[in-house]
Amino acid sequence: MEEYTSRSYTEEEKGTSMSNAVQVGGHRVRCGNLTEGLGDLMGGEKCDIFYTDPPWGQGKLKYFHTMQSALDGVQDSPLSLPDFLDCLFGLAVANCKGIIIIEYGEKWEQNIRDAGDRAGVQFCGMAYPTYRGGKGLLPMHLHVYTMDPDVQPDPDYYGRVTDSHDYEMTRRAIAPFVVPGGIILDVCCGFGNTAKMALKSGMRFYGQELTQARLDRAVKLLGRHA
Repeated sequence: MEEYTSRSYTEEEKGTSMSNAVQVGGHRVRCGNLTEGLGDLMGGEKCDIFYTDPPWGQGKLKYFHTMQSALDGVQDSPLSLPDFLDCLFGLAVANCKGIIIIEYGEKWEQNIRDAGDRAGVQFCGMAYPTYRGGKGLLPMHLHVYTMDPDVQPDPDYYGRVTDSHDYEMTRRAIAPFVVPGGIILDVCCGFGNTAKMALKSGMRFYGQELTQARLDRAVKLLGRHA
């Protein structure tokens, strides 16, 4: 697997807006659209923790699609929110052997629950933390599922996570499920918040992001610890 360098899409890649996975020390990253899969990112491995913060609702999903169209030049209709969430849960089920944690806005609680039911994955529970927005701390939901009946949150987990926000929320959400040397997968890895938690936890980070500029930020973070 090639070492990571910041680069633009090749002409061949522009048709699919996908690139091959690249290595950053013990970590792997890939630029691509989750609705088109993960390509060679996982290399046959499965993650211990699937943690992600995908686009919230149909409005953010439309923006996600607009960025996708700008990258690959393909103009088509955006996925519906249920179809997008089915793609998300499909990736989680196919690539995780442990715990699945999804950040999402409280408005779409039922959408997430319905998608989890369609995927047939075991629901564990929800936490109700906050995130820092333009109007102070705002509510959000953390949906927790498991692929292994023996991997479950402890009784106090939801209270600890609910009583937190931002990085501390992510740390508390991940901490009970840390497997030293294991893998945390984030299929919407953005600027690398989940990568930061992986580094602090002694785990390997595997991440995919739609935009190269955001991925570059995550890679810089990983590179300092490679």
